[in-house]
Amino acid sequence: MTEDEAARRRAYQELYERHRRQQLARISTGGYKYIHDRVDPQAQLARRIAAALVEAGFTLYDRVAENPLGGAMIMPRTDPEGGVYVGWTIPDALSNDSSRPALRAHITRTMNQAVHDVLEAYGFDVGEHHHPLLATLGPDPERALEEELDEFGEHVVELCNEVRPGGHIPAEWPEADQIAVALVLLQHWYIQEKNRTPRDAARELFDGKEVNPMAWIESMRTALGLPTRDLWSADSRLPTTALRVRAEGLIDFEPTDEELAAVWSDEEFAAEATIFGWDDAKVLDRLRTHLTTLGSLRAHGPDDQ
Repeated sequence: MTEDEAARRRAYQELYERHRRQQLARISTGGYKYIHDRVDPQAQLARRIAAALVEAGFTLYDRVAENPLGGAMIMPRTDPEGGVYVGWTIPDALSNDSSRPALRAHITRTMNQAVHDVLEAYGFDVGEHHHPLLATLGPDPERALEEELDEFGEHVVELCNEVRPGGHIPAEWPEADQIAVALVLLQHWYIQEKNRTPRDAARELFDGKEVNPMAWIESMRTALGLPTRDLWSADSRLPTTALRVRAEGLIDFEPTDEELAAVWSDEEFAAEATIFGWDDAKVLDRLRTHLTTLGSLRAHGPDDQ
């Protein structure tokens, strides 16, 4: 990935995050008040549903401002049984056009069905109520908004939730469980104490199975609500410092901050460094290759390539 490509990707991510925050700020109560309490379970559910719809490309309806452009309306339910009402609000231009009632009804049905299908695809349980829809987290809250986990993945999620408050992995657990939890929680030291590297431990854990360990660990962290991609943001100063330390002894020149940021912007390398650790042979090998390439470009200049 070139510096220009990395810059464009960062600019897009920043644009999307701003858009996402602006959209989620539109969620309101039945009393036409914006929701600011993120601790309330119903508010959390509304935000998760809203985040799914925004990611899928929908815009949210601002009920408080009575936005004339319409969008997906999201409103937490006050009933003790919980749930969030979701429905499609058509723009005023069509809503106020009394000359086309059939078209209005057709678009409302079509858009509500689209919202219904998208929420189900993200793992939410959408009830029988047609308009507005009534959405809940479904049978497994950890799986809403995430890829579906297999039986082993669900088991590891439960174990990680037991460990996360104190960070201690019980020694009496089966070794496979200990290794899986240590991999997901990025406890490299725990695996190294068992005389394994994280990569070797992952290979051993999935022996004979067609599983990409790196992708599996990422999906598990996502299901647990732990950081994934933002761990290796090219904007962070930590990767540059870590890369500079690891570059010692690997190459015969001092890379610049810009060159190190370019190395870190390689997502596959950055993910491997985070998940398998800096002492992993393949991570160091890939780092050496990146830095050597940069040194060659610096020596010869882009016009000589």
